[in-house]
Amino acid sequence: MLIAQLSDPHIGATAAGKPHGMAPQETLARGVAALLALHRRPEVVVVSGDLVETGTPDEYALLRTLLAPLPMPVYLMTGNHDERTALRAAFPEHAYLGSPGSFVQYGFDAGAWRVLMLDSLEPGRASGHLCATRLAWLAGELDRARDRPVVVFVHHCPLVTGAAHIDRSRLLDGDALAAVLRRHPRVERVLCGHVHRAMHAAWAGTVVTTCPSVFYQFVVDLRAAGRFAPAAEAPGYQLHDLRGGCLLSYTIGLV
Repeated sequence: MLIAQLSDPHIGATAAGKPHGMAPQETLARGVAALLALHRRPEVVVVSGDLVETGTPDEYALLRTLLAPLPMPVYLMTGNHDERTALRAAFPEHAYLGSPGSFVQYGFDAGAWRVLMLDSLEPGRASGHLCATRLAWLAGELDRARDRPVVVFVHHCPLVTGAAHIDRSRLLDGDALAAVLRRHPRVERVLCGHVHRAMHAAWAGTVVTTCPSVFYQFVVDLRAAGRFAPAAEAPGYQLHDLRGGCLLSYTIGLV
C-alpha cells in the first residue's frame, strides 16, 4: 500500500515573502499533479493538517476544488489553522470527519496495516493538544489493532527538537501520547506535519517522521532564540510505502 502525504497547504495564505513567490493554491496544484504523474500512483492521499489559513468556508471550497482531480481516497486532518465545522461543511461526503461537536479522529485499513488519525487542534492556539478523551480513543483503537502494524498521524510534532521556533508550537501532550504508544509495540511510525520540513527521530519506542510543507519550508534555526523564517527550498511531499511489516518513506521536492 502506497500512501502519499501532502501537508500544510495553507490555502488562503499570501505568497508575499515566500522564497519561491508562489501562492499556496499553485503549489498544492503542483503537488496534486505530481501525484497523478507518478509511475505508481498512491492508493491513498493524506492531507495532514493546516489545510487552509484562516478556516473560512471560501478557503475550504478552494481546497475542495484543488483536491478534486485525485481519483483515490483522500483523508483530511485538522491542524492549528483549521476549523472543524467549516471543514465538515465543505466535505459533507467525507463521513470519517465525524459529527458536529466531535473531534476529527478516525482510522482506516491500509492492507494489513491500520492507520489512525489524531486531532491535535486546540482552537486559538498554535500548539497542539490531545485531551484525555482523544488519548482514550487512541488507546482503544490500538488495543483493537494489537496484532497489526499501525501508523499514527498527528499534525503537531510530539517531541522536543531543540529548534525553539518548532518547540514553541509542538504537541503539548507529547509525554502523555508517548505513554500510550509505549504500551503498543506494533506502532511502526508516527507521521506529522506542522514543522514545514522533513525530520526523523527515534521516540517513544517508535519513529517520528515529519513531512515537508506543500507550500513552503522553514529554515533550520537551532539557536536558543530561533525564529520562524521561510527557507529557499522547494515545496515537497512524502510517499509512505507499507510493505509487510516495513514502512519505507520518501521525501520528494516539487521542482
